[in-house]
Amino acid sequence: MMFAVQSKEEKKGCSWSDFWCGKTKAELAWVNDWNNIPVAYHTFLDSIFLQKEYIQSLQSEYHCTLVLFKYNEQPAGVALFFLSEFYTEDWRGGEERGSWAKWLAQKWSVASQVQRVLLCGNPFVSGPHGFSFQKNLSSAIKSDLLCQAMDEAVGHFKTQGERVGICLIKDFTCYQQDLVKELKKCGFGSVAADPIMVLPLLPQWKSFEDYTQGLISKFRSKAVTAYKKSEQVTTAFWSLDEMNDFKSQWYPLYEQVYLQAQNRWQPLTAAALCNMKAQLGESMLFRAYFWNTQLVGFSVAIVDDEMEAHLVGIDYAVNRQIYLYSRMLYDFVELGIQRKVKQIVFGRTAVEIKSAMGAMPVYYGNVLRHSRSIPNLFVKWMTQSLDYEIEDMRAPWKGELEREIKERLQTGMMHE
Repeated sequence: MMFAVQSKEEKKGCSWSDFWCGKTKAELAWVNDWNNIPVAYHTFLDSIFLQKEYIQSLQSEYHCTLVLFKYNEQPAGVALFFLSEFYTEDWRGGEERGSWAKWLAQKWSVASQVQRVLLCGNPFVSGPHGFSFQKNLSSAIKSDLLCQAMDEAVGHFKTQGERVGICLIKDFTCYQQDLVKELKKCGFGSVAADPIMVLPLLPQWKSFEDYTQGLISKFRSKAVTAYKKSEQVTTAFWSLDEMNDFKSQWYPLYEQVYLQAQNRWQPLTAAALCNMKAQLGESMLFRAYFWNTQLVGFSVAIVDDEMEAHLVGIDYAVNRQIYLYSRMLYDFVELGIQRKVKQIVFGRTAVEIKSAMGAMPVYYGNVLRHSRSIPNLFVKWMTQSLDYEIEDMRAPWKGELEREIKERLQTGMMHE
């Protein structure tokens, strides 16, 4: 289901087209053959989520592919594009702004329908995993390259009878505001997003006990309680064969969690998760949770130089009784320490409980536009009606340690 966008010239397994960035020639290629990506582009594949194994694991289930960019005849960067679906219960633009505004919001907002979204970024992963460019490339050039790719993809899907509503580029850090300003010149509007909860892991932490010693007593007790309440829970890391054999048991647990979310992309399928395990091997860890011999949950971690707490499945009928979700979160921490990753990305949900275990909020922004010009006139107005309610944050760290963790978090963002 990859894009397979056809362009003027076919060479080396990629579809190339040329265009102009100002007075300079640029080119882009939609990757149709991973075996023929020029070696010069490998330096841009600095995230596991931009690499062949991960993207190929999704292509049988979703419209997604990688785009290569050239500028002035030199490799300039890469970007990941998805055609996905998004649903939210929070976008209520226009209810109190008069009848015409209410009608417009109902017609164009995702409160009344599932939106088809052309996305530069990853709908299944939190954080800046959508593109990677040469460091010395100006924001204006980056913007032109991304907009050209977006326009080509919209045109491609239109010829295929696929209706695209919203075009979205997601998860910009506070250090990328110049790029956001340039994208606004292409018709995009800014929209805030819920914070991503991230836990930097300090190099002096050699064990889970080292981590808990940095928490003040109230929050250290929470970790002790979680393990005590779940002491009858057993876990096992499953192989691909086990995932395939028992997917009729574990996938409904993921669906329980997925349907709890007010804002959600289309779900990951069981086939996609099994493909991911097949492609990523030990970089994807599937941990099953049992209570009284019954499968009651599972977690998925994707491990690179950082660790993504990718998703969980939970039997909510027993969750509170055995502190299952809390146990999963602490198990992620212990696993991250064992794997010596620099930080754990916990995503955007359950902010309060994640902050209680030491994760800190990182704020990212998105830009979006409508694929058609008239509705796009109202995009900025509608995005202003998105109202995210941030849960209370906890402060669990001892003073000196909190400063060290914040410094590591800020340093990590500056290098993105």
